[in-house]
Amino acid sequence: MAEDKTEEEINELAADPDACKKLIQDRITGQAHSKMKNTVNDIEAKYEAILKLEKSVEELLELF
Repeated sequence: MAEDKTEEEINELAADPDACKKLIQDRITGQAHSKMKNTVNDIEAKYEAILKLEKSVEELLELF
């Protein structure tokens, strides 16, 4: 968290608990958003695979 902050910014955060709390919440929200986005992408990929499987099963049934 502090790797992208200057010493002055860190001191300002230390002096302002509300700003520090907001920064932490923003970081957590950003991480949660990223995880949620990855999960949605995984779900979409699985859904596409299911559609492909369904189409293959339909084609197989047409053969019989």
